[in-house]
Amino acid sequence: MWNGGQHLMWEHLVRLYYIDMDSSLKILPKTTYEHIQLTPYSKMRVSLAAQVLSSTMDIALKKYGGEQAAAKAKFCELVDAFFDCSNVRSTNEHVRKRKPNSAPYKELNDSRFMWLEDAFLRYFDEWKKRIESREGNFNKNAQSQMFISRQTFEGFKMLFDSCHKLSSL
Repeated sequence: MWNGGQHLMWEHLVRLYYIDMDSSLKILPKTTYEHIQLTPYSKMRVSLAAQVLSSTMDIALKKYGGEQAAAKAKFCELVDAFFDCSNVRSTNEHVRKRKPNSAPYKELNDSRFMWLEDAFLRYFDEWKKRIESREGNFNKNAQSQMFISRQTFEGFKMLFDSCHKLSSL
């Protein structure tokens, strides 16, 4: 994938995994070989995706991935926050895990609804626009390889629309 001159490569995560494997002090304690050696089955496991696209991975990429992994770190940061906003399960989990985005929704004008539009969706909209305006002779197939899947993007927008409708009731 490509975003504004930076590549979001799986190799960044693989390299970080092997750096962590060689270290005595683990920065990615939950990451296993199964997380990075993808099979058709493992690609469908949401739990693996949530652990890979997590705040832990974001922090590790920022600290050890170098400038070339900055775009991947930002992607992990946003997706982790999105997962937290979408997976509210209990009234106190957000305190125990220190993840404020996992707090129960109590108001229709919760700031997380605005974050979904102002930060999360805007990030993907701007990313898509950068690809569409990228110089070079890139056909639609090449452009689609630079972005998240069309289905994922549309799913994000549909979820936002649902949340937006709820907050305006």
